[in-house]
Amino acid sequence: MVQDCGFGYAVDLRITGRGLSTDDVARIAKGYGIQQTVPSEWWHFQPRNSDGWFESLIKEEEEEPIIDWIGILRYIAHLGNEVALSPLRKGSRGKAVQFAQQRLGTLGFDVGTPDGVFGRKTRGGTIRFQRDTSGLVADGVIGGKTWQRMWESNRP
Repeated sequence: MVQDCGFGYAVDLRITGRGLSTDDVARIAKGYGIQQTVPSEWWHFQPRNSDGWFESLIKEEEEEPIIDWIGILRYIAHLGNEVALSPLRKGSRGKAVQFAQQRLGTLGFDVGTPDGVFGRKTRGGTIRFQRDTSGLVADGVIGGKTWQRMWESNRP
């Protein structure tokens, strides 16, 4: 919201803790350059003497980052080769597990937070994916075939 004065942000001081009156809050806020801006709402304040408050938020225009999609695809293929040689299963750890967890989550199979540890939730999500994908054995192990199908899938 933009106030008549042009300020576009506000501080809501309703949650003040115990023992402070609304007058105390207003007096303390004023000491920091924060003024009441809506007389009918005692808790609605905005900075007025705010030089230097938001310097860290002012950014120069940044160029759009360049994403190396080919490099990403190569890395996924590299991890797939590793998985084909050493399938991921309960107890497995590492980047391949984390990528698998992220991918399963993207495909709609909840495996919890992608942490690189193949646990109970990752096994369950893997089994659900395998059951929903024809031609895969639902064993909860991510081998080369399951990995490949995970990256070929375009489920929401």
